[in-house]
Parts: sequence; C-alpha cells; structure tokens
Amino acid sequence: MGQVKIIMISKKNLFHLTLFLIPVGFFCILELILRITGYESELNFISRIERNGKEYYTINQLVGKRYFGKDRLYYRKGSHDYFEVNKSPNTIRVFCFGESSMAGFPYEYNAIPSEFLRERLSASLPGKNIEVINTAIAATNSFTVDEFADVLVKYKPDLFVVYMGQNEFYGVYGVGSTVSAGKYRWMIKTYLWFEQFKTFLLLKNAINFVEGLFKSDNSQENKILMEEMASKSIKYNSDDFRVAVNTFRDNYEEIISTALDHKIPILISTLVTNENDLQPFVSFHSENLNASLKTESKRLFETGLNEQQQGDFESAAEDFKKSLAIDSTPAIIHYQMGKCFEKLNLFAEAEKQYSLAIDLDGLRFRAPSVFDNIIGNLGKKYKVPVADVKKEFRQNSENGFIGSGLLVDHVHPNVKGYFLLAKTWVETLKNNRMLGLSPDLAGNDSLLWDMSSVTPLDSIIGNLKIMELRSRPPFTKSDETLKFQPHTYIEQIAYQYAAEHNLAWANAHLNASKYYLSTGNFLRALNELKAILISDQDNPMVLKVAGDMSFQLNLYNQAEKYYINAGKYAANQFIEYKLGKTELLLDKPDVAVQFLQSSLDKNAQSSEKFNTAELEDVYINLAKAFNKLNENEKASDALKKLLSFDPLNKEAADLLNKIQKH
Repeated sequence: MGQVKIIMISKKNLFHLTLFLIPVGFFCILELILRITGYESELNFISRIERNGKEYYTINQLVGKRYFGKDRLYYRKGSHDYFEVNKSPNTIRVFCFGESSMAGFPYEYNAIPSEFLRERLSASLPGKNIEVINTAIAATNSFTVDEFADVLVKYKPDLFVVYMGQNEFYGVYGVGSTVSAGKYRWMIKTYLWFEQFKTFLLLKNAINFVEGLFKSDNSQENKILMEEMASKSIKYNSDDFRVAVNTFRDNYEEIISTALDHKIPILISTLVTNENDLQPFVSFHSENLNASLKTESKRLFETGLNEQQQGDFESAAEDFKKSLAIDSTPAIIHYQMGKCFEKLNLFAEAEKQYSLAIDLDGLRFRAPSVFDNIIGNLGKKYKVPVADVKKEFRQNSENGFIGSGLLVDHVHPNVKGYFLLAKTWVETLKNNRMLGLSPDLAGNDSLLWDMSSVTPLDSIIGNLKIMELRSRPPFTKSDETLKFQPHTYIEQIAYQYAAEHNLAWANAHLNASKYYLSTGNFLRALNELKAILISDQDNPMVLKVAGDMSFQLNLYNQAEKYYINAGKYAANQFIEYKLGKTELLLDKPDVAVQFLQSSLDKNAQSSEKFNTAELEDVYINLAKAFNKLNENEKASDALKKLLSFDPLNKEAADLLNKIQKH
C-alpha cells in the first residue's frame, strides 16, 4: 500500500509540474521568437554602423522610447557621437552622462558641453584621437544614467563624466513624474529589469494599445513634460522629497561603483542653478497658522515688497525677517530677502536666503542643496574627483551669485556657461592627473573660444527656445503666443528653425553661410560651415566650401585639411584642383603636381567639366609647380597646352617666356 501511495503522489506532483511548465515553456518560446525576429530592437542602447568603410558604435537614436514610449528622436546624435568598434591604442574614449544640461539645451551639436570638452581635450592632448560621446537625454534622471553606465562599461571607456541631478523629481520615474513605475527605487529597478525581456515589452505595448483605444483626445500627448508637471508640487522634507533624495544618493552611488568595479575613472560634478535671477515657482505656507497670523505674515511681506521697490532695502529686509518669524516656509520671502541682502552687499546672508528659496520651492525644477552635499560626500567616500562647477560659476558671476550671466533659465547654462562647464571638467582632470593631463598644462581660453564653431545664429536659436519655454507654464499661468519679430536675416533663419520648424538645423547654418558670403564676410561664412561639420563631418560639399572659405582667408593649412577630408568622400577634379593649388602655396610643389595632374585626368573622364577659367588656372598652377621643381620642360608643356586654347592669356605667355629664357 505504501508503495502505491508513493506512486500516486509522484503522479500528482508531475501533473502540477506539467501545469507549471506549459505556460513557462510558452513564454520561453515566445521570448525566443521575439528575439529572433528583432522585436523592439530599437530599444537597444547601442547601434553598430559602417561609416566610410569602418565599423563604429553609436548611441541608438530611438533609445528614448525605453522611457517615453513614443517614436521620437529623444537622443540627438552628431558626428562626434560615434566610437570605433576596434578601438585604436591612440584613442581616448569619454562617455558623458546626464540630462538636458549635459545634452546642451537649448543649443544643438556645436554649442554643447561635450563638444567643448572634446575641443579642450584635443588641444591638450595633440596626436590623440579624442572620442567624447554624449549619452544625455532630456527629461530623464539618475535611473537612465544608471542604465547607460551599466551598459557602456563594456565599450572600453577611459573616463566617465557625470553631471546630473536637476530632473530627479520630475524626470522619468521620478516621484513627481507623469512617467512612473512606482514610487520607490526597488519598484523601478524591478520594472527596468523586466524591460530586458521582449515578452514584457509585448505585454506593455498591448496594454498601451488598449488604453489608446479609449483616448478621445490625445492633445496632452504633445505637451512637454514641463507643462504636465507644472501642477505637481513637493514640499521640502516631505515623504516624496526624502524618497527622491535617497533615490538620487543610491543611484549615484551605484553609478560610481559600476565605474570603479570596472576600473574606469569617473569625474562627478556639483550642480548650478539660477540663484538670484529667478524667483521660486511655488511657495507653501505653514498649515498650523491661524487666520490672524496668516494675515499679519502677508501684511509684513507686502510692506517689505513696497519698501524694496522704493529702494529701502534695510527696512524691506527687516519686514521680510518679521514675516518669516511668523511663517518660515514661503520660498518667495526668502528669495526677496536674499535680493535685499545682495543690494546691501551682505553676500553671505544673501547666499543663505537664496539657497533656502530654492530648497523650499514647491515646484522642483532646481536641485536642492542637499544634492551637492551628496555629491561631495560620495566623492570623498569613493575617492573620486569632484568638479566644483558651482564654485567656478559663482566665481565668474556678479556678486558671486549664479544668474542670467551664465544661465538662460532655471538650470541650463548659456553658451559661455557650457564653455565654462567643460573648462571646469578639464581643470579637475588636470589637477588629478587623469587621462595623462598635467596641472602644469596651460589652456588658452581665448584661443579655444575662437576655435569653436559657435556662431551668432546658435545664440539666437537658443534664446528663441527659451522664449518659447517661458511662454508656457510654469513660467506663465497659461500658454502664451511667442512674441518675436525677426529684424535681421540671421534672426529670420533662427525663427524658421526654432519657432516655425520648417528649416533643418544644418540648412539654417548653410543659409547663414551663404548670406555672409554674399556680404564678403568670409570668416563668419566659414564659421557657419564649421558648425555644420560638427553634425555632418563627412559632407564633401560642405568640406569643399569650407576649404574655399579658408583659402580666401589665406588660411592655407586649414584649407588643406578641409580639401583632404573632402577628397576622402568625393575625390573629384574640383576638390583635387583646389587642393593642388593650396599645396603649391604651402610650398609643396611635388604634392601640388600630383593633385593637379590627377584633376586633369578626372576632368577628361567626367561628364561635368572645368569651366575655361578653372582649366586655365589648373595649367598655370601646374606650370608653377613644375618650375619650382626645376622641371622646366614639363612646365613649358603645361603652358603651351593652355595657350593652345587661349592664346591671349598674358600670364601664361609671360611665364612661358620667363622659363624659356632660363
């Protein structure tokens, strides 16, 4: 009997096991099929492509769909965001992590911090191939950076640079975000872990599809996160506030540990916020005050405002102080008190009040002061260098307070600010002898600024984007029409790109270049072309025209580089003719002969021919090159060929006569 019972129990267990294995097997097979068919492959972090016969990695432009669920290019890619599959020994590879500030908002490609960093490293480490890859995506936070860092350790980085913390409350998966996977870190980390499975993504997409069937109005879908979050307020030291702070600390610590575990140097940064040129968005009041105290606190504040407007800053500060004695929670009172102290040159007191105003601001678009404390403490704990960006910005700001001199809004630097941000990173690298840099290595800021490809068009585009941002909540109570009337042709181009959205970024710079060229301003025309090459460095047409501009400015070494690069992608007779002419002016007659003769050969085989002036110029320069090489017979032949179809060419006749006399 006992033996029969054992057999019956075994069958029962087998039945239960079968019931369990059937759905498990189904989902395993489904997962395998989805992977084989490439389902949701656009969610991968890294793409592999071929450029000019060489294999490169790059950040997948649709990777933002992992977080936002829409087919939008949340990640903006420029020419310098590619990195070699087979990393050469001479390459230094840097990955930059962060949110919209690291991405360079409100600017594009050429005016962002990673580009300024690449230019500084290239100047400091001549002979090295510098790769600086910007992974930042706007409206994300430390969860995204944590994921990116975990993936990119596999791609042989020499340095991680981190600048994050402004989006911790409202960025994707933040405690106040409209894109949520739970309030607590363990919930979100679990959700992100499940996202590696295609079956989970299929289920998520199915749910989103069903939800979409019941949406009668999707106008909200086109709103930016800033608008959606404008009504979400978080009190200082509330449960949501503490959750966000702890999440920030834990994610940052995990990012640092990931880097150090893989022996990757990492540079972290303090944060900059607008301290004295932007008042708080939301001010709370104490819930424990009776009506009488509320009235008195309000009266004192309004009295202080009137005194402040009349220039009586001492009296205003005193009344603000009395109001705060009744209710210390309104951020706006601390801000106005800070303004009074600054006017009275009481800068230490002003700094304290500005900091409190940011900490108590209920709409958390600016990082609270505790974040810088966390960053500093993590730097000490793990012995990693901290770039004190806040200190550097304060030292370069009026009265030592960060405002509109270096920022365009609440947290985003202007072009000069991004330039300073990159400088602070490099100086910190030097001081810590990272990447082979030495503290004794001097940097020439003026030269680096002149070498950058930032143009007036970029600044106007940035200003328009900020004007558009400030025309919507929370900067205004309701949507307002953008009020901007272009007065110059460059402003008109910027408006077409940033406001009307009917002109591509590269075309905007190309139009600006054509305009400057028509006015004879070759230097500005060249700078506009240099800007385009930051996003499209393989464009032979732009490279050739940039070479022409450099040639006109007598920058022959620069022209040579542009023509050589243009020839890599389109080796036609026009490029080789201009390159040969440039080589002759650089006193390289043997190289000039090579390109000029090749241009004639290509012209003979091409359906598109040199015009008469170009053809004559080729022969003249070829003759001059042969003459410099003392090959006078060949020089004479070139000139005779020219005179055969233009016997009245005086320059050719004179040069031939001179050669024949010798």
